[in-house]
Amino acid sequence: MLEHGFARRVSVPKENHGTIIFNGPNPAERRLAARYPLELRVRFRSLSQTPPFSGAGRIVNGSRGGVLVVSQDTIRIDARVEMTIEWPFQLDARIPLQLIASGRIVRCGASDFAATIERYEFRTVRTSTLTADLFATRGS
Repeated sequence: MLEHGFARRVSVPKENHGTIIFNGPNPAERRLAARYPLELRVRFRSLSQTPPFSGAGRIVNGSRGGVLVVSQDTIRIDARVEMTIEWPFQLDARIPLQLIASGRIVRCGASDFAATIERYEFRTVRTSTLTADLFATRGS
């Protein structure tokens, strides 16, 4: 990843949770934010709709302002949604991360939907391995 001209080193988990492919923005794209191909698992749930909905799928492309999700679950346009995205990079080369994003469904297709990203935060993922490491460290 480049940030202000500096390269950042990140680690990718050994198991294949997701793949980020970077080959530059599509020159035919008319959107303000460049979209990039992705392959990330996502779980989602409604924040404001009655009756509520939830489901799972995979993000196939995204930008700083939104994502395209392939899913067979029923979604309603204009619904507020929270998405939990399995992030393929780890914190300190060992701690799994999730991206929690909220936004609005702006387009629905037969097997996909587009959602904006209005807010987001990274969270660490607790695992039994991390818990075991924590207890081993405390016992030292």
